Amino acid sequence: MMKRYLASVVVALLCAACGDNFDTPSDPDAAPTPDAAPTPPDAAPPDAVPDAAPDAAPPDANTAVSYIYWADTSGVIGRTDVATGISEELLTDVGQAFSVAVDPASDTLFYAAGTDIGRAGLDGSGPSTIVTGAASPFGLAIDTASDKLYWVEFSSNSLRRADLDGGNAEIVASTTINDPAGLALDLANGDAYTLGYNNPALWRIDLDDGSVTVVDGALPGSQGVDLVLESGAQTLYYTRRDAEVRAIGTDGSNRASLVTGQSSVQGIAADFVASKLYWISAGVIRRADLDGSNVEDIADTGRSIWDIAFATVNE
Repeated sequence: MMKRYLASVVVALLCAACGDNFDTPSDPDAAPTPDAAPTPPDAAPPDAVPDAAPDAAPPDANTAVSYIYWADTSGVIGRTDVATGISEELLTDVGQAFSVAVDPASDTLFYAAGTDIGRAGLDGSGPSTIVTGAASPFGLAIDTASDKLYWVEFSSNSLRRADLDGGNAEIVASTTINDPAGLALDLANGDAYTLGYNNPALWRIDLDDGSVTVVDGALPGSQGVDLVLESGAQTLYYTRRDAEVRAIGTDGSNRASLVTGQSSVQGIAADFVASKLYWISAGVIRRADLDGSNVEDIADTGRSIWDIAFATVNE
């Protein structure tokens, strides 16, 4: 009896000493526990975060660049960056060029040279002739709302228009204007303005019926070249190939000499957003406020530029 008691004590002490390392026999009647599925060797750890996709490159942003486009009578159409003064030729050998007009919305420039009118992209790409046989076209102007191109013909004393591809050309007015040069459209009032090259007249032409009104028959200066309209103020800024840049109301009132001391002023253009006038004086592109103050040189092109146009282009 004592021997069995001592044996039980020994067994109990051995179990306490072994602790968790002592294998407890399993219940013979219990179902076996299935083996756990092995973790695939290439699987990502459960807490791993997949790499983020790289940031996409931002799209190229357009840059707005303001240019003076010009027509050189030696047969070149070009432009000058008004911020840098850098000039570039866009088209060459187009003939004796006397006018240029720009439509940034359609990425198109128009030019008149010799007896033809042509068009191209704003960078000079894809040039084509859209009107032939014109009688010395001057003063190109664009009606973007109606997709019409207007011009005056010096030799036929007429105002004409056509679709922007040159189709459906027609005479708007003739015989009552003499040697017309520049052209400005007042589309809000359905009118156009032109001035005489070899006479001192300024005319207003009704775009619907072609009737002509003499606004001023005795403009000061030499030979009428170009004009631009500030429609809100109903003011025309014009040049007469002499030493001045002038202004006049569309009703003939408020004559003003804005800039003096120039040399053979010819083409004129405006940036009415920035309230600036641009003109060409013996090959030099100049700029001033609308009242003629703060005159500054933009670039000396060294060219025989007759006409200019201002445009801001997204590049």
